[in-house]
Amino acid sequence: MYEFDLVVGLTGHIGAGKDTFCQHLAPHGFEFMGMGDAIRAAAASLGITETSENYRGQLQDLGDRRKRESCDGGYWAKQLLATAGQRGVKKLIINGIRNPAEVSTLRDGAKLPHCFVLVGITAPTEMRYRRLAARRRAGDQLSLEKFLADDDRDRGIGQPPEGQHTDRCLALVDWPNLYCNGGTPDAFRVWIDEWLVLTAEWQASEDRRHRDESYGQGIR
Repeated sequence: MYEFDLVVGLTGHIGAGKDTFCQHLAPHGFEFMGMGDAIRAAAASLGITETSENYRGQLQDLGDRRKRESCDGGYWAKQLLATAGQRGVKKLIINGIRNPAEVSTLRDGAKLPHCFVLVGITAPTEMRYRRLAARRRAGDQLSLEKFLADDDRDRGIGQPPEGQHTDRCLALVDWPNLYCNGGTPDAFRVWIDEWLVLTAEWQASEDRRHRDESYGQGIR
């Protein structure tokens, strides 16, 4: 079992602003790893690259297949936790949580309940499409029809249990950790800063409660 000070599981719809969340917290000592990074590395070893046709779809297929073959919905989350733990990372953000089993894996891997928090980022569909069209990242198709098809799959519409289920993950997020990124970039950054303060206060409170409970059990 690895020792983490804080593990943040980050879920959210395609183009909602998850990368911005990670980048804003990097100066605060957080390291971030993407669920997609692990899948892209595995895909590259199979000859699937950014220039491959339907790149995002092939990544989704590979991610689902590995979870299905291993009978472990948290397969990719475990890979990233192990990598981070071996490197001695203390404050970790795992970006791209898309299945409830991954949430359970990260919560268990964080060892203590107050060392894990699930954060969700959403945004209006049209705004997310415009962001992706402007970003033009490999796999982010500019066709609205293709975007909506990818988005439906990512959200979990018609998907098997081991598949993408971002909507179900968002339903697990406590409301203080949920943000609709439909405003300005500055407003989003302000919310992230406020979230960081509230999370530190919550951790301190939970740590005191845990110590008090441990002390009480020790004197019985």
